[in-house]
Amino acid sequence: MIWTNTVAASLTRAAREHGAREAIIIGADRLTHAQVLDAARRYARSLAGHGIRAGDHVGILMPNCLEYLLLFYGCALIGARPVHFNARYKRDELRYVIADSDVTLLFTSALQRQFTDFSALLTDLYPALRTWRAGEPLRLD
Repeated sequence: MIWTNTVAASLTRAAREHGAREAIIIGADRLTHAQVLDAARRYARSLAGHGIRAGDHVGILMPNCLEYLLLFYGCALIGARPVHFNARYKRDELRYVIADSDVTLLFTSALQRQFTDFSALLTDLYPALRTWRAGEPLRLD
């Protein structure tokens, strides 16, 4: 038997072989291998629903958390390329890496607001976000 060494294949294989065993423990969050695969599939469907396809770059600007992992695995399941932005980047660093990343979609979080307000930082970088409404097309330079 030949194993395909991809994140998606490893995740699927782990769920099949170790489904009921815990895979992720982060604080109070505990997920089995099967639960991780199920959650990753939900993220993958959501990404696909937003038009993300294999090869698309998906930006992740989040602190280390469960959602970060599940989004990463969701990208893997549909063949999207996660682009990991360091949550400690400052304004100019973030401007540079976003401009150079070719992301189609950027995910962020309010989880680290006591240290960094990602929403405020991104709005400062891209003033068009101030008036943008969810559901409307958004194109940023």
